[in-house]
Amino acid sequence: MKKIIIFRSNRKIYAQVMDDKKRNTIVSESDFKINGAEKMTKTEKAKQVGLKLAERLLKLKINRLVFDRRHYRYAGRVKALIEGVREGGVRI
Repeated sequence: MKKIIIFRSNRKIYAQVMDDKKRNTIVSESDFKINGAEKMTKTEKAKQVGLKLAERLLKLKINRLVFDRRHYRYAGRVKALIEGVREGGVRI
């Protein structure tokens, strides 16, 4: 089973996809790599992270994930990131 794990700080958001059986990280993404990020809101950055993550996952032929939200509520940046992944074509 592959799952997406999110970590957010006050300024940044990170997401990684892990394989529970093999116990390794398959792919990760953060808002450090987004072009034009200084002009975006934190929520817009989170959505872009989700879209980029979905793009990388589809290249690896991974189109289904389980969402581990940890202790974060499903709102704001967390919701925007997951919606970005869904819009990118990955089922959660």
